[in-house]
Amino acid sequence: MLLGDVAQQGHLLLPVDQVLVYSNLEGNLCPEVSFPQRKPLSREVSADAIWCARYQKPKVNHQPTDLPSDIRNCLCVPFVAAQNRVLGVVEFRNKKTGGLFTEEDARAATCLARIATIGLDRARLFFRIEEWRRSVETLLSF
Repeated sequence: MLLGDVAQQGHLLLPVDQVLVYSNLEGNLCPEVSFPQRKPLSREVSADAIWCARYQKPKVNHQPTDLPSDIRNCLCVPFVAAQNRVLGVVEFRNKKTGGLFTEEDARAATCLARIATIGLDRARLFFRIEEWRRSVETLLSF
Protein backbone atom coordinates (compact mmCIF):
# COMPACT_ATOMS: atom_id res chain seq x y z
CA MET A 1 0.00 0.00 0.00
CA LEU A 2 2.86 2.38 0.77
CA LEU A 3 4.22 2.05 -2.77
CA GLY A 4 0.79 2.79 -4.18
CA ASP A 5 0.68 5.97 -2.11
CA VAL A 6 4.11 6.95 -3.44
CA ALA A 7 2.92 6.48 -7.02
CA GLN A 8 -0.26 8.46 -6.40
CA GLN A 9 1.57 11.33 -4.68
CA GLY A 10 4.17 11.35 -7.45
CA HIS A 11 1.37 11.70 -9.99
CA LEU A 12 0.03 14.69 -8.05
CA LEU A 13 3.50 16.23 -7.68
CA LEU A 14 4.52 16.08 -11.34
CA PRO A 15 2.03 16.33 -14.21
CA VAL A 16 2.80 13.06 -16.02
CA ASP A 17 0.87 10.34 -17.82
CA GLN A 18 2.17 7.53 -15.60
CA VAL A 19 4.21 6.88 -12.47
CA LEU A 20 5.81 3.46 -11.93
CA VAL A 21 7.36 2.29 -8.68
CA TYR A 22 9.91 -0.52 -8.62
CA SER A 23 11.12 -2.34 -5.51
CA ASN A 24 14.63 -3.73 -5.21
CA LEU A 25 14.46 -7.41 -4.32
CA GLU A 26 17.86 -9.01 -3.76
CA GLY A 27 19.52 -6.67 -6.25
CA ASN A 28 16.84 -6.90 -8.94
CA LEU A 29 14.26 -4.23 -9.68
CA CYS A 30 10.70 -5.48 -9.76
CA PRO A 31 7.75 -3.37 -10.99
CA GLU A 32 5.26 -3.08 -8.12
CA VAL A 33 2.81 -0.26 -8.81
CA SER A 34 1.66 1.93 -11.68
CA PHE A 35 -0.50 5.01 -11.29
CA PRO A 36 -2.86 5.47 -12.92
CA GLN A 37 -3.19 1.76 -13.67
CA ARG A 38 -4.14 1.39 -17.32
CA LYS A 39 -3.37 -2.25 -17.99
CA PRO A 40 -1.71 -5.15 -16.16
CA LEU A 41 1.74 -4.14 -14.96
CA SER A 42 4.52 -5.42 -17.20
CA ARG A 43 7.38 -7.27 -15.53
CA GLU A 44 9.87 -5.39 -17.72
CA VAL A 45 12.16 -2.83 -16.12
CA SER A 46 13.38 0.19 -18.09
CA ALA A 47 17.10 0.61 -18.71
CA ASP A 48 16.84 4.05 -17.11
CA ALA A 49 15.46 2.59 -13.86
CA ILE A 50 18.28 0.03 -13.80
CA TRP A 51 20.86 2.77 -14.41
CA CYS A 52 19.28 4.91 -11.68
CA ALA A 53 19.47 2.07 -9.13
CA ARG A 54 23.02 1.16 -10.09
CA TYR A 55 24.43 4.70 -9.88
CA GLN A 56 22.03 5.93 -7.17
CA LYS A 57 21.30 9.15 -9.02
CA PRO A 58 18.27 10.61 -10.80
CA LYS A 59 18.18 10.12 -14.56
CA VAL A 60 16.27 12.10 -17.16
CA ASN A 61 15.84 10.62 -20.62
CA HIS A 62 14.18 12.66 -23.34
CA GLN A 63 14.38 9.91 -25.95
CA PRO A 64 13.98 6.49 -24.30
CA THR A 65 14.59 3.76 -26.85
CA ASP A 66 13.92 0.70 -24.68
CA LEU A 67 10.35 1.74 -23.80
CA PRO A 68 7.17 1.54 -25.90
CA SER A 69 6.95 4.20 -28.61
CA ASP A 70 4.24 6.13 -26.76
CA ILE A 71 6.76 7.01 -24.01
CA ARG A 72 8.24 10.38 -25.00
CA ASN A 73 10.38 11.04 -21.94
CA CYS A 74 11.03 9.71 -18.45
CA LEU A 75 12.55 10.71 -15.14
CA CYS A 76 13.81 8.05 -12.71
CA VAL A 77 14.80 8.65 -9.08
CA PRO A 78 16.14 6.02 -6.64
CA PHE A 79 15.01 5.33 -3.08
CA VAL A 80 18.42 5.33 -1.35
CA ALA A 81 18.42 4.40 2.35
CA ALA A 82 21.21 4.38 4.91
CA GLN A 83 24.46 2.71 3.90
CA ASN A 84 23.62 3.33 0.22
CA ARG A 85 20.98 0.61 0.10
CA VAL A 86 18.71 1.09 -2.90
CA LEU A 87 15.17 0.15 -1.88
CA GLY A 88 13.65 0.89 -5.27
CA VAL A 89 13.07 3.46 -8.00
CA VAL A 90 10.22 5.75 -8.97
CA GLU A 91 9.82 6.43 -12.70
CA PHE A 92 7.79 9.29 -14.14
CA ARG A 93 6.71 8.89 -17.78
CA ASN A 94 5.55 11.51 -20.30
CA LYS A 95 5.42 14.98 -18.86
CA LYS A 96 1.84 16.09 -19.55
CA THR A 97 2.73 19.58 -20.72
CA GLY A 98 4.47 17.94 -23.65
CA GLY A 99 7.71 19.58 -22.59
CA LEU A 100 10.87 18.09 -21.19
CA PHE A 101 11.63 17.22 -17.60
CA THR A 102 13.56 20.03 -15.91
CA GLU A 103 16.06 20.24 -13.05
CA GLU A 104 13.18 21.49 -10.90
CA ASP A 105 11.19 18.35 -11.76
CA ALA A 106 14.18 16.20 -10.79
CA ARG A 107 14.56 18.06 -7.47
CA ALA A 108 10.86 17.67 -6.65
CA ALA A 109 10.96 13.95 -7.52
CA THR A 110 14.11 13.53 -5.41
CA CYS A 111 12.35 15.11 -2.41
CA LEU A 112 9.43 12.70 -2.83
CA ALA A 113 11.86 9.77 -3.09
CA ARG A 114 13.70 10.80 0.09
CA ILE A 115 10.46 11.03 2.06
CA ALA A 116 9.27 7.70 0.63
CA THR A 117 12.61 6.08 1.49
CA ILE A 118 12.16 6.96 5.15
CA GLY A 119 8.71 5.35 5.16
CA LEU A 120 9.87 2.26 3.28
CA ASP A 121 12.90 1.79 5.52
CA ARG A 122 10.80 2.14 8.68
CA ALA A 123 8.20 -0.29 7.35
CA ARG A 124 10.92 -2.87 6.65
CA LEU A 125 12.40 -2.34 10.10
CA PHE A 126 8.97 -2.76 11.71
CA PHE A 127 8.43 -5.99 9.74
CA ARG A 128 11.82 -7.35 10.90
CA ILE A 129 11.09 -6.44 14.52
CA GLU A 130 7.74 -8.24 14.32
CA GLU A 131 9.45 -11.33 12.84
CA TRP A 132 12.04 -11.24 15.63
CA ARG A 133 9.33 -10.83 18.29
CA ARG A 134 7.40 -13.84 16.94
CA SER A 135 10.59 -15.89 16.87
CA VAL A 136 11.38 -15.02 20.48
CA GLU A 137 7.81 -15.85 21.54
CA THR A 138 8.06 -19.20 19.77
CA LEU A 139 11.38 -19.99 21.48
CA LEU A 140 10.02 -18.99 24.87
CA SER A 141 6.93 -21.16 24.47
CA PHE A 142 9.00 -24.36 24.62
